[in-house]
Amino acid sequence: MGELDALRAREKEIAEKIEAKRKARASADAEREARDRVAAAENELQLEELRDQFAGEGEEGVDFTICDLTRIGCGFVIVKRGASVLVRKFKSKFKGDAVPTEADTQSLVKACLLHPTADDFNRIVDGHDFVAAKIANVICEMHGVGLEMKGGKR
Repeated sequence: MGELDALRAREKEIAEKIEAKRKARASADAEREARDRVAAAENELQLEELRDQFAGEGEEGVDFTICDLTRIGCGFVIVKRGASVLVRKFKSKFKGDAVPTEADTQSLVKACLLHPTADDFNRIVDGHDFVAAKIANVICEMHGVGLEMKGGKR
């Protein structure tokens, strides 16, 4: 019986360790979920504050767009529609297989940038290679690039 008692004791010891690890993991998960909920609420509040701040720029999605970069930890970037000449100049870089350079892309975005500051935007793009291109696409969309026309006409 001595060996059986030792095995049962070992089994109980292992079960207790497993339960302790599960509880610790559940506690860490709950803490992370609470942090995520608070961060999401803070982001939502910041978004509403930015909407209030830039309401004078016109209609959101038409005259300006708020780009949500919170998923990558970069907050929000707000760009205005900008002058048509800027988009035409940018569009002219697409010749054959050629595409605009990063400098061309950033130039378009910075010309339309409302928030954050240019220095803060530089820090964002320095750490995230495709952010400027995504935002340039948003600016182009505000100028009608990619819109589908009804009735088969363009």
